[in-house]
Amino acid sequence: MVKKEIVLGHKISNAGLEVDPTKIDVVSKLSPPPDIKPLRRFLGLLQKIYQRIFPNHQASQ
Repeated sequence: MVKKEIVLGHKISNAGLEVDPTKIDVVSKLSPPPDIKPLRRFLGLLQKIYQRIFPNHQASQ
């Protein structure tokens, strides 16, 4: 029986898998990108993360 553990930035408990709140705080404190290029880089990073979490998900066209 797992009470609550943080593994690789995710909280694992009997209720399921959640994102660690400290990670959310870090992302929410990021400054807005000055132009489109850093924004595209950030969105590409998010896309790679989601592809790892949801490997069978395909973007709708």
